[in-house]
Amino acid sequence: MHNLMATTRGFDYWTPIRFYPWSRIATYAKSKTWTMELVSLEWNTTDDEMVKLDLKVEQINRTSFAFSGTLDLRYEISENTMGDCTLYHSASGNSDSYKRLPYGGSEKIYDLIDSFYHQFCKSFAKCSNFPLIKTKARDYKYRQRYTFDKCTFSADAAPNYMPIGYYKVVMQITGETYWSMTALVEVESILKK
Repeated sequence: MHNLMATTRGFDYWTPIRFYPWSRIATYAKSKTWTMELVSLEWNTTDDEMVKLDLKVEQINRTSFAFSGTLDLRYEISENTMGDCTLYHSASGNSDSYKRLPYGGSEKIYDLIDSFYHQFCKSFAKCSNFPLIKTKARDYKYRQRYTFDKCTFSADAAPNYMPIGYYKVVMQITGETYWSMTALVEVESILKK
């Protein structure tokens, strides 16, 4: 298991893994009432010969972070490849206080890409070689090495209001092999009291 840390405040970007039915979360504000700090990024793979991850978080200025590195996908995804996302929240960040949130789910990876590509991967168009999907996900081949250079996350699809605290996002890919990524972020209010 690999572990990377970024501990400086100011990470204001968020790209949700859009299996969450964000439309079901009540939005009470007209603009974002929060900022986000990336606390850690971890990944795990059962077979380095099929998937190899090497990502790092780097500071690009006093208040902004980005990630760079590679995702080497050494197999072709298929109808058997599944994606599962789970979201947890903790007000304190203590490891025993995380509660699973009712958002997320499991679907075929092609269906996830078709449904949520424009919310998740579109922000990587200028900083990576991830394919620009114009038709259906099944029309593309994904076996290759993806390079990310100072990619940031977009908060566009996230709700305007989120409770403060820590969020853990766990993404698991299964099928030909198993691999996962876990991002831990801290959400802080920007509302004046």
